[in-house]
Amino acid sequence: MQVIVKSAGLHLAVNAETAEELLNLAGVCRVLDIDHGHLRQLLHRGRSVSDALAYLVSKKGGE
Repeated sequence: MQVIVKSAGLHLAVNAETAEELLNLAGVCRVLDIDHGHLRQLLHRGRSVSDALAYLVSKKGGE
């Protein structure tokens, strides 16, 4: 899966199926300055990686 976060200018290839990819997502969260725990919670609830990232980035922008 390729995720493009336009607001941050990032192009990422991620997959939330493995622990290694989830660790990579922790790095993505640091770059985007979003909460990794919240991202994991959204993924656990069934959101896709791209939807969860988009939600968190937009929520951060609205604060």
